[in-house]
Amino acid sequence: MWKVLLVEDEVFVRASVRQIINWEELGFTIIGEAGNGLEALDLIKNCQPDLIICDIIMPLKNGVELLKEAREAGSEARFVMLSCMNDFEYVQQAMQYGASNYVLKLSMSVKVMKELLQKVDLELQQHQKQKLLPVSQELWDTYNTIWKSLFNQTEEPGYLDLAATPVREFKSQYLTIFSVLHGASNFNQLSFENLNLLENPGRAILHFFTNSGQTTIFCWSPVPQKVLTGQFPTYPYPVAFIGLDDPANLIEGWLAVIKKIDNSWYHYTPGPARAERHNTPASSFQIPWDRIHGVLQDLDQDNTADYQAIIEEIWDTLQKNHLTMFLVKETAIQLDSLFSHINQSRPCGAEHYRNCQTHQELKELLIENITDYINKRNWEHKQITDHPEINKVISYISQTYNKEVTLGTLANYVGMDANYLSNLFKKKTGENIIHYIHRIRIEHAKNYLVRTGLPVNEIGEKVGFMNDNYFIKIFKRFTDLTPSHYRRAKR
Repeated sequence: MWKVLLVEDEVFVRASVRQIINWEELGFTIIGEAGNGLEALDLIKNCQPDLIICDIIMPLKNGVELLKEAREAGSEARFVMLSCMNDFEYVQQAMQYGASNYVLKLSMSVKVMKELLQKVDLELQQHQKQKLLPVSQELWDTYNTIWKSLFNQTEEPGYLDLAATPVREFKSQYLTIFSVLHGASNFNQLSFENLNLLENPGRAILHFFTNSGQTTIFCWSPVPQKVLTGQFPTYPYPVAFIGLDDPANLIEGWLAVIKKIDNSWYHYTPGPARAERHNTPASSFQIPWDRIHGVLQDLDQDNTADYQAIIEEIWDTLQKNHLTMFLVKETAIQLDSLFSHINQSRPCGAEHYRNCQTHQELKELLIENITDYINKRNWEHKQITDHPEINKVISYISQTYNKEVTLGTLANYVGMDANYLSNLFKKKTGENIIHYIHRIRIEHAKNYLVRTGLPVNEIGEKVGFMNDNYFIKIFKRFTDLTPSHYRRAKR
């Protein structure tokens, strides 16, 4: 709420101003009254009101003198002057010193006061945003530090002194924290506004912090913000939120919405859900790296290992122990890095894992990529010839089979004439290049069909076929079965 001070020597006029409208409804609250300018100056220094409604003619110190001395004392409050018809000269002086407006006592009405307060409200909002903008830029370092501390990457959250950070500049603000689990979808201020979650979005300063497929929105506001739930039949994302009266509780509030959004990570639930602050101890679960290292050793020695069953077992254990989404994703990234290194392949890329929206989706992506790494290495080991340039072509195809690969591309890659390369490849491998590329793609497709639940059209795209019908035609040529029949037969 914006704080209002009434300064008027006539008691009945003060009472009339106080009672004429519902101040709270318009976002204002009266925090004090004064009967003269001298008394008012002390209240201004001690209470720091946002709006001062002040009579022009008063004993001891008139309204113009009060405005001038308030400015000299550092007050940035908006002044609205109450005047009579014969006070116009004083009104002019007040406007020169920065008064926002004036109201004739005889014409004061509910309509006039409402319009006046709405205008002042917009002025105060704009002033506040401009004042806090430089501090807003400095807050990003604080958000980063807190985020890392929440997952024990630096110090414990309880050791962070928020009073020594830019958060102190927001001490008079109310804070509402939202966490939105949007995955790879682009999420920005317009996306948040479209969710229609805030009752008074115009009064808020919004900061967006995105990491690991979720965005935290810090909503700083001079008034408590009511969160609107149930505005739409279906929400596109899971949303957790919490309202805080004291910005000093920012860390605990952020941790609360992260824990709440973790529920949707394991059991996808779109829509807003209120988080609660509580002191739940962090999970002490440790990733069974000894089992992972055993799988890696088997793979390094070309032994067959049931890596999929082990990954599924670990993922079930992560869910039972409710490990936070961020740590689950970081675990997947570490595993991907290890498997790609063992199989001498390029890693999938951390962002693909961080952008997953569910625990199940992350597990399937990890298994797909590990399968892909192993298949690529197996193909390279099996297809070695006595010609170094043909081996280069085989290696290139194994790395890029899921993209557009042409005879011309391969010829340029090894610096050969396209016709010469085509004849040499068939001589050294026993099959032409196009047939070889199709065979590799179909072998990878067979692995995806057996080991994942991906739709047939997605599998076709993943292995390099952009046309569904063509994929099915080539698959049937190599296996005598459609992809769907092959999947049913092998399961």
